Amino acid sequence: MAKFRRCLAKASHWGQVTKGLIMKCFSALNGILTLTLACGLIGSVARAETIAYWQFDDGTPSATATTLVSQANSPTLDGTGTKYGSGSNPTFNADRPGAMIADGVGGPILNASNATSLEFANAFTPDETNSQDGSAVVVADPGGADSLLKPASFTAEAFVKFDDLVEYCAIVSKSRADGGGSSWMIDTTSTGKIRARFDTQPIGASSGSGFNQSFSTTADMFDDQWHHVALTYDGTTRAAKLYVDYALEGSATVTFDLVYDDSMLRIGQGGGGRAFDGWIDEVRLSDTVLTSDQFLAVVPEPASWTLAALGLLGLTFYGWRRR
Repeated sequence: MAKFRRCLAKASHWGQVTKGLIMKCFSALNGILTLTLACGLIGSVARAETIAYWQFDDGTPSATATTLVSQANSPTLDGTGTKYGSGSNPTFNADRPGAMIADGVGGPILNASNATSLEFANAFTPDETNSQDGSAVVVADPGGADSLLKPASFTAEAFVKFDDLVEYCAIVSKSRADGGGSSWMIDTTSTGKIRARFDTQPIGASSGSGFNQSFSTTADMFDDQWHHVALTYDGTTRAAKLYVDYALEGSATVTFDLVYDDSMLRIGQGGGGRAFDGWIDEVRLSDTVLTSDQFLAVVPEPASWTLAALGLLGLTFYGWRRR
């Protein structure tokens, strides 16, 4: 940074700036930013509370997804690409939310080379918007009351980009057998708004009090952009909160404590949700309630920072010339 400041000071001293000098300034700045990212921010693969973290960088674009490695508790919690009905396995896609993913705002980089997301296809869109036929990733529950996939409190989060509208499509859920529902799930409403669902009726009951409790948001998701979604649940207070792009968009108190069985965790389909149509990336499950500044975040690329700084520098030089 001292090199960058000396460069600007030289420009100020002579009262004029050449194109070559500007480029030298920003070459120095870009090098600083790149070095910071490479050496100062890259940290552990996942924070201590992480149960599982699927980055979906296990293949090249267009390849069919089979095994999806978790960055925590692998191979126990590795996922498997699959299909339901007339659907097809998810495929890797070069469209992704960003090239680098950090562990919260200003946190260490967890994925320094985010190359791909997973593309999920509903088999019948756009003609039918209520089909369960499509792509999915499933993760087997290790079983037992102390299973990693049965946390008392949790944060579930992912980056999503929607293609065609599907009513009540699943993003990520911990499914349960009774009533074909979920212990918890992030899905959508019939109009595509992000929703949370909890099925906390007793084991063996497929309806009744606690079944299909839900609350939703009003955020528009069909804008051809990537969005971050997160669901937090506090097992002590039963408080559930739903976030879209790091803003709290909905909350509720769940009727009863979470009820789990040994059913699978599902991404993109199942647990009472229809088959998702679009792209999902960077899915993480933590065993604690994270705050929004601790959620996974896209790190701006150094080139973007340089452009931003260039604008600031231009305003500075404009001010000098007007003196």
